Amino acid sequence: MASGRSVRTGEFHLIGNGRAGTMGVTQGIVLMVSDAGSREVLGVHMMGPQATELISLATLAMENGIDVDGIKKTVFAHPSLSETFFEAALATDGEAIHLLVESDADEPE
Repeated sequence: MASGRSVRTGEFHLIGNGRAGTMGVTQGIVLMVSDAGSREVLGVHMMGPQATELISLATLAMENGIDVDGIKKTVFAHPSLSETFFEAALATDGEAIHLLVESDADEPE
């Protein structure tokens, strides 16, 4: 990275979120960028329903020094769109729970 920081990214697609599913949402993403060493949240990108309200979760974390580990210790309501923020934090460590996984069976022969 240009600032000399080593970063980790975690992305979560809304298609894996239960609340998004009940809304018929198949498009959208939450992308979290954090410092690889300190775990500080450096930025979050959101696209999807309620992103203008959900981005406040990122602001809250960044302004109050809540790092990725702090987010991972937080309880998020289920089913809710706010879980996508939690899942993106989990994804920075390859731990996201509700991922869309494409199998070989889905591919045409």
